Amino acid sequence: MAIAAMPLSGLSAAVPDTVYVFGDSFVDSANPNLGTGGAAADAAQGYFNGRFADGYNFADIIAKRLTGDYATRFLAGGTNFAVGGARAAGDASAAPFPGVIPGLTSQLGFYGSVLGDYVDPDGVYIINFGNNDVSAIPSGDTHGLSAQDYGALFASSIVNTVL
Repeated sequence: MAIAAMPLSGLSAAVPDTVYVFGDSFVDSANPNLGTGGAAADAAQGYFNGRFADGYNFADIIAKRLTGDYATRFLAGGTNFAVGGARAAGDASAAPFPGVIPGLTSQLGFYGSVLGDYVDPDGVYIINFGNNDVSAIPSGDTHGLSAQDYGALFASSIVNTVL
C-alpha cells in the first residue's frame, strides 16, 4: 500500500496552485470591462461577466479545474493579465478603449510590476495571441512593418516570452 500511495502523493504535489494568463479576448477575464468602467464587454452587449464571451473562457475553465477558482483579472488583484483586443506584436488601440490596448510586452510589464522576476515553479502559464495580430495584416495596421516583418515580430514576441 505504501508503494501505491507514493506516486499519488507525488502527483498531488505537482498540481499547480496558480494560473497566469497573457493574451487577448479568448482568455481575458474582464480586464477591459473593469478598466473602462464597464464600457467594454458589458452585459447589455451580450457579454458574460465582463468577458468578450457568452460564458467562461478556456483559461477560466483551466484555472477552475486546477485551483478551484476561475481566472481573476489583474486589475482586481488576480493573475490574468490578458486584455481583449491585445496583440503579441505590440500594443494596439481600438474603441472603446481610452488609449492603448496592452500587448504581450505590456502585459509582461504588468506581471513584473506585481511579481518582479518571479517565475512560479508551481504555476501554469497560458499565452494566447493571434487573432488580432492576423487581423492587423490585411488592414495594414502593422506598426509600419511589412506583413512578413510583422509576422516575424509576432512569432519572436511569443518565442522570446517563453524562453
